Amino acid sequence: MASLAWKGFVLVLETGKLGIPPGAITPVPHTLWGSARRKLDEAAEALRAMEAARDRNECEDGWTRFVDSLEEFWHRFYQEGKEKFDEFPGWVKDRNTLIEADPLLNYLRNARHQNQHGRLSLTWNSPRLRIGSPGFNGHIGDVRIFQDGTYSVDADRTPGSLHAPVLSIEPGDPSIPPVTNRGKLFSPPTEHLGELIGSTHPLAIGNRGWNWYNNAFCDAIEEFGDANSLSGN
Repeated sequence: MASLAWKGFVLVLETGKLGIPPGAITPVPHTLWGSARRKLDEAAEALRAMEAARDRNECEDGWTRFVDSLEEFWHRFYQEGKEKFDEFPGWVKDRNTLIEADPLLNYLRNARHQNQHGRLSLTWNSPRLRIGSPGFNGHIGDVRIFQDGTYSVDADRTPGSLHAPVLSIEPGDPSIPPVTNRGKLFSPPTEHLGELIGSTHPLAIGNRGWNWYNNAFCDAIEEFGDANSLSGN
């Protein structure tokens, strides 16, 4: 702060720095395909949420968010590319054709429509009882399981067996189900880009699908510009 005397008045020069008040919405620049990129990142976050899920609801919610975000990404990506680049429709045509032809990519697109109609997003393998533990060697006799979850096991350990047998419940892994859209059935894919998948676990399907879309996005950035949009996952 500085002051000046002028004709009996004291002028005070106040200084400061411009800032944004708390709670205000900060303006940010819009990068090329930034809105689409956020949806692609949301799809990646959904896969991570599925991997960390503690119960079936969390896993199913993650799968729903994944297929929704992936399809929204492609829609935003396509619309902005078509509006900004004359060459884009021709560039993306082959990729749209591949989405329709590839079993995994086509399945993901149609799974989103089933989720939107509130149908079951995943199926689950039946739970099973597992008996045994690392370090146990011997024979199992009578097994009794009580209503409170406790159990007793008649076990004959062989010499050198380090631990008693342990009972646990394997709750069952998720699988992607067949989906129906507009009267057409789409079975869980068994291959992607000509390679066998060997699993119907949603993470095995989801990670492959996300990688393909991310690679398509990176190819578009190289073709049409703006490296800033490569930030994200």
